[in-house]
Amino acid sequence: MTPTDPGLPSGRRRSPAEGALRAEAASTVAEAASTVAEMTPTAEAASIVAEMAITAEAAPIVAEMAITAEAASIGAAGVAEQPATTAEDPTTPAEMARQAEFREEEAAVLAAGRAVIPNKVKLLVNHFKIIFGESTIFRLPERLYTAKVGSRNYNASAELKQELSFSQLGHQPVPANVLRCLDVIVREASSLDKIIIGPRFYMPERSAANETPRYAITTSSLKGTKQTLKPTKQGMVQCVDYSAMEFCQPGTSVLNLVKHLLNRIGVREPFADLSEKERKYLEGQLKGLCITLSYQKSSVGRKYKVQGLTDKCAEQMTFPDFDEDKSSKTWELVDYYLEKHFKVIMNKKLPCLVLNKNPDRPNHVPIELCILHGWQKYPEDPNQKPRRPVTALERKQAILRMVEAGPCRGNRGKQFNISLVNQMTEVTGKVLPAPMLKLGDSKFSICSPNRQWNLHGHTISEGKNLRSWGILDFSAEESRPRKQALDVNMFTGHIVMLSDPSQLLEKLRQAEQAPVKLQLLFCPMSEQHPGYKTLKLICETQLGIQTQCLLSHHANNPNSKYQDQCMSNLVLKINSKLGGSNVQLCDEFPQVAGTPFMFIGADVNHPSPGDKESESIAAVVASMDDSASKYVSRIRAQKQGCEMIAELHVMCGELIEVFKNRNGIKPEKIIYFRDGVSDEQLNMVLQEEVDPMRKKFRDDGYLPTITVIVAKKRHSTRLFPFPNTHKEQQTNSGNVLPRTVVDADVVDKLDEDFFLCSHEGLHGTSRPTHYYMLRDEHGFEPVDMHVRSLHQAGVADDARKVCRPRGLPRQGLLHGASQAQKAGPSSSASVNASMLPEMHAALRDSMFFI
Repeated sequence: MTPTDPGLPSGRRRSPAEGALRAEAASTVAEAASTVAEMTPTAEAASIVAEMAITAEAAPIVAEMAITAEAASIGAAGVAEQPATTAEDPTTPAEMARQAEFREEEAAVLAAGRAVIPNKVKLLVNHFKIIFGESTIFRLPERLYTAKVGSRNYNASAELKQELSFSQLGHQPVPANVLRCLDVIVREASSLDKIIIGPRFYMPERSAANETPRYAITTSSLKGTKQTLKPTKQGMVQCVDYSAMEFCQPGTSVLNLVKHLLNRIGVREPFADLSEKERKYLEGQLKGLCITLSYQKSSVGRKYKVQGLTDKCAEQMTFPDFDEDKSSKTWELVDYYLEKHFKVIMNKKLPCLVLNKNPDRPNHVPIELCILHGWQKYPEDPNQKPRRPVTALERKQAILRMVEAGPCRGNRGKQFNISLVNQMTEVTGKVLPAPMLKLGDSKFSICSPNRQWNLHGHTISEGKNLRSWGILDFSAEESRPRKQALDVNMFTGHIVMLSDPSQLLEKLRQAEQAPVKLQLLFCPMSEQHPGYKTLKLICETQLGIQTQCLLSHHANNPNSKYQDQCMSNLVLKINSKLGGSNVQLCDEFPQVAGTPFMFIGADVNHPSPGDKESESIAAVVASMDDSASKYVSRIRAQKQGCEMIAELHVMCGELIEVFKNRNGIKPEKIIYFRDGVSDEQLNMVLQEEVDPMRKKFRDDGYLPTITVIVAKKRHSTRLFPFPNTHKEQQTNSGNVLPRTVVDADVVDKLDEDFFLCSHEGLHGTSRPTHYYMLRDEHGFEPVDMHVRSLHQAGVADDARKVCRPRGLPRQGLLHGASQAQKAGPSSSASVNASMLPEMHAALRDSMFFI
């Protein structure tokens, strides 16, 4: 007779096969726990750099490096596997039904060969359900309407296409045009007395508590919400997130704001003629602000939007008289304002504001005669210390407070007969099992209580030897107090110091011509040196030399508690750049194991706002081995602002050829991760990226199966632990546990999608990644897709690293190799994309972006 399992619902007995599977699972977990218990880090991890015995003779420095964990104790993000607990009464019918469902899923997962079952947890999501009244049916007579936008009137016609009852929207797909109309209605019902910045709504509260005195001006930090209308499986919801933004106070003089902005870049009063660089900076900060004119009466005064700055200063500005009777007269701007408005212009060296787009009738106004209209967004200061991020608990409480008094409240909500449930959506999520890692010949799982792990006592998966190296010192002169130059006596007796960047190319050419080819160039810096971009441009496009930059003060202090971890991470980066593999996953990839497969990650990086000249940069990375631990990348410049990767089929074709050269065969299965697209662009990924790629493969007689997954981070959905949750079911910072996945209620209705928090949120609130499965040609089960997305979350991230200015920066790429000998970074990216320098052949197929 099979004994009854007390954890099962009454009357159910576990089968012998199921019991054997559970016993095997328990044995596996016990073995993993034993392995982890042996991984006790030593406090005396030796200094990596000291062990390298660096000499000036370029001997085999790390000849037998075989980078082992005994060289370092590495701190990395890990995850604790904690038992699931619940505050519910296990004897209630609801809880018994939930346990029964969980046991059935557990048996199915065990039968599929997986040993660890995801723990279920209760969560709150910042989705608030919208309730449409039964009478919420809008009809517009078919006639012409007059619509007023600003100071202009427009004629608009209305034609009845279909009668739509809003109360039925939760039970049918919502077309995109209807969703946009609903969004307008909900925004209108939420916008009363608010400051609207895109999808964000702020309450204009002026108090001493939120004021910040700054040079020449005072700003206020206003709190508000970011609102997004979403159709989900539970119906139409309003996704409400907390937001805070710095504003200039109403009535602030534009002259005082200009003084503040110029003070940032070291320009003080009295103002002389601004340089072109200073004028461009000021124009970028002021463009788009709404202003009023101080000499106009408030009752008739109108607001203007700043279109730019004049090229000349106020005292040099002239313009013709537009009065037909005096068409031959030319005014000097300073004289015009004195005679017409009785205003003496004091700051004649400053440019004027351009307040219209018509070049035939220009409207140029001196800066000192302008006042900010209402609350205006404070121009961000890139050097300003960032605000402390709000904790998960603070964010949740702020959202609930604002929902009580904010969206869809008051008369406007009643007029549209819509209301908002003031409670967050409750969902049941799962905590995925911690991954099993492979280090050399050993395996272990990340199960420590604080979710930290180290490699002490283990060798990495594949170590490479570093035999020929050099040091190029950027820290020879201390730039600021507490910035340390490299203590070269700790490493070598002779080193060439380059204080003149113009010698950089010459010295690197000498290194290139050395009898032994340089594998790696160490570049210590006291801070991020202005020669960084030039260094990367020369080494990675002209010479084919790998570089590794590091901060000198970490290397100078062998007794620092941070040096061991810093140098350990440094060695792991070096090993990857040399072609090694640090750590691998033990589990095989479901549905693709046993056949050649490839992970592809892609992203597009766009210029910063206001940059009208630079191109967008598209990047693609692809895995090259069966453990998906080695990647090769391709980058292209394309039309600015274009999100579609125009040459994806070409880049993927090149990457597949690299895969074939390394493995002797092309991949039969491809998993394509795409990052950074909006909901409206999901079809674009399939139709304009994947389909052309498939067509090229078909033309070449190559027919792989392709699964397409989109990973989105730019959304407002947040996951919060359920109130009174046990400590084991949330992190120390109050966030949900890493590896938490949600695939019910709050996801989209038609797409196979889910939210996943891959990492622990150490500061602020965790932002889950929203994964969409657009096409599945491999037959992935949902739980398999959750686990694989967790394990391969870095694939799409690698593509972002290629685009971001870490390896070859945007300015360095587009400025061209002709500027390589200039000191400092490139000034602009005004060169055509066809001048994008090619990666050196020696680095083209290596992992140089780490």
